Amino acid sequence: MTDRLFIAYMAAFEAATRHVGNCPACRDNLPCKAGDPLHARFLRLQQVWTARSNVSGKHRRDSTP
Repeated sequence: MTDRLFIAYMAAFEAATRHVGNCPACRDNLPCKAGDPLHARFLRLQQVWTARSNVSGKHRRDSTP
């Protein structure tokens, strides 16, 4: 089964990372009209993914197989 949230989260990570690689402003943590929305989307999806994973018990560092 495809996890659409995870795919969106990873796509947002890729887009933000690719942008930072080509944007001096983002590399210097300066405001960027193109990069700010990319980073905001990544952070939002990361928070949702982390919250969902913590609730379901998946991907916890302290869990043992």
